[in-house]
Amino acid sequence: MKLSALIIEPNHLTRGYLWQATMSEEFFARVKAVRKLSDALEQLRGGIEYDVLLVSASFASESIANFVREAKSSDGGKDAAYISVVPSHKIEKEDIAFSIMDGSDGFLFSPFSVSSLREVARVAAKVKVEKEKERYRAAITLLLDGVMQSLDMLALAKFLDKDSSAYKKGLDKAVAPIRKLDPMFIPIYYELMAEILPEQAEPRPELDYEGPSQRVRKMLEQRLMDHETEG
Repeated sequence: MKLSALIIEPNHLTRGYLWQATMSEEFFARVKAVRKLSDALEQLRGGIEYDVLLVSASFASESIANFVREAKSSDGGKDAAYISVVPSHKIEKEDIAFSIMDGSDGFLFSPFSVSSLREVARVAAKVKVEKEKERYRAAITLLLDGVMQSLDMLALAKFLDKDSSAYKKGLDKAVAPIRKLDPMFIPIYYELMAEILPEQAEPRPELDYEGPSQRVRKMLEQRLMDHETEG
């Protein structure tokens, strides 16, 4: 997988060296270098997408934290891996801790070796997959909510001896996107189903009368009518 990278480094010598080192590696297809965090944000907000953001640790910690927060909410930076670029002479536990708290996904220490750049590429690929999984998880959750609601309304219509054909079509429509899920994300579907469904069915309550009371039936009919009105 070819990656795109955005370098944010105020020092022109380090910026040039990092750009050259990154461009020399085959797994980076597009590399852009800027001097300021604001320049990077302008690109990301403009929708220019990057797989990797290489952010110099020479910026103030607060500035980096603000940048990462805003960049992660932008169109261009929402799926990117955030890598903190740290000079070798500055490798301190405090620096690593601050970078983690700032939202960094990994570190790149100078001098920039082939192995360290490959590690950056590995982290970026992993972050990209995880971000995609997060989106799918949110989307599948919405789909399952729709399926459960459609199933509930179908069961209610049948229970009240109403015409259930429209609800059957609604259920088929709600289920259709799940049937088309990428096999890669099927495990997410089963994880969510395991969370939604109880480990064992609740026992049915014993009723002292035959069928629902008139009051309960009216309540259920009203619920069905309300759903039809909302639809």
